[in-house]
Amino acid sequence: MKILVVDDDVDFADGMAEMLALFGHHVHTAYSCDDCVAVSDKQEFELALIDVGLADRNGAECARDLKELCETVTCVLMTGYSADALAKMGVPAGEFDILRKPVKPEDLARYLKD
Repeated sequence: MKILVVDDDVDFADGMAEMLALFGHHVHTAYSCDDCVAVSDKQEFELALIDVGLADRNGAECARDLKELCETVTCVLMTGYSADALAKMGVPAGEFDILRKPVKPEDLARYLKD
């Protein structure tokens, strides 16, 4: 799969990308929403794993921008925030799938195709 990992925690993003690459996926990282949009304007991804708490915009806004560029990408938000905190941040329940941090491999596996 072609996967985009978006997180302003560089160590987390790079670690997630390395793990996914070990399983044969083609992974690109972006460390901000602006980086995400810029790279997605040049190539398409099947899956985007996006941190909710990005420094430049929240992950839901980033996912919405990404979906405008590529309607077929599956956007999954990653967070440690509660559902109430997400709602206050403008992330309505049910709009996107949520992966809880720390991300467990078995939770991530359901989004990965061979």
